Amino acid sequence: MDRIEAMLAEIRAEIRSLRSTIIVTAISSVLAAVLGISATNAALYANMRATFETGKETAVFQAQVVKLAEETIALAKKMEAEKKK
Repeated sequence: MDRIEAMLAEIRAEIRSLRSTIIVTAISSVLAAVLGISATNAALYANMRATFETGKETAVFQAQVVKLAEETIALAKKMEAEKKK
């Protein structure tokens, strides 16, 4: 009888140990998933913001190119008018 009780006590201790291991593993898994998702979101946000900033800069440069093209057209017309005189 004492032997059975000792075995039961040993099994209970192992079950407690296994429970602790399962809980720690579950918490670690959840933390890893949350941190992984957070890192992915941060990377996506940074990339989207960089793309937006690049787009704004491109729009500024495009406006400058259009302005320069208009000035060039105006100068070309002025040169043609002077040639005709």
